[in-house]
Amino acid sequence: MWNALEMKTSSKNFSLIHHLFSCRTKIISHLAGFPAVILPDLCRNIFFTMKLLLLLCLFGLSAAQESAGSNSAAHILASKTVLNQYLVQKKDLTIQYSLYNIGESAAFDVQLDEQNFQKEDFDFVSGLTRVSWDRIPAGSNVTHTLTIQPKDYRIFNFTATRIQYRTAEAGDAPVVVGWSSAPGDGQIWETNHFNRQFAPHYADWITFLIMTIPTVGIPFFLWRTSTAKYEVKKQRGSNTNQEAKKQ
Repeated sequence: MWNALEMKTSSKNFSLIHHLFSCRTKIISHLAGFPAVILPDLCRNIFFTMKLLLLLCLFGLSAAQESAGSNSAAHILASKTVLNQYLVQKKDLTIQYSLYNIGESAAFDVQLDEQNFQKEDFDFVSGLTRVSWDRIPAGSNVTHTLTIQPKDYRIFNFTATRIQYRTAEAGDAPVVVGWSSAPGDGQIWETNHFNRQFAPHYADWITFLIMTIPTVGIPFFLWRTSTAKYEVKKQRGSNTNQEAKKQ
C-alpha cells in the first residue's frame, strides 16, 4: 500500500514538473519578440513565479502524503472528567478517564499514568492510577474510573494525565506519548461548611417539629375540650325543651 502510494505521488510530481518546464519553454519562445531592454526583467519575474508555484505544489503534495499516512495510523484522544458536582473533604470523589481511538488502525500497549493525586493528599478508595490495555481497536473507546477521598479542603488543580501507546504490535514500533484533557481548578469544601450550605438538614427539621408540637397541640387540645363541653350542654338543653313541650 505504501509503495503504491509513493509511486503514485512520485508520478504526480514528475508530471507536474514536466508540465511546468513545458510551459517555461513555450514562454521563452513567445518572449523572442519583446525588446531586449525589458526582456531580462520580465524573464526573471516569470521564472521566479514559476519556481514559487513549483515549490508550493511540491509542499502541498508532501503535506497530503503525510496527512494520509497519519490518518491511517492509530491516534488516541483522551479525556479526564470529574463526575462529582461538589468536591467535599473526606467524601468520595470520582474521576473518569475515556480513551478514543480515532485512527484507522489499532493502538497497542496503551498505558495510562496518573500522577496528579498523591497519597499525602488523598485516600484511594477504588481504581488504579496506572492502567494498561493490550489493544484498542480503531474506532472504539475504553473507560476507567478512579475513586478517591480528599484529606483536606482547598482549591485543587486537576492536571492532565499521561497517555502512551504503540502504533503497531511489533516491539520496535513507534511509541506515541500524549496527554488527556485537564479539568482545571476545583474547590474542595470543608465537611462542616458543606453541610451547612447544602445538606438537607433532616435533624434540624425534626427538632423544629418537636418544638412546635406544644405551641400548636396545647391550644388545639383546649379548643377541642371546650367545644365538646359546649356540645354536651347544648344537647342537654335541647332535650329539656323537647320534654317540656310534650308535657
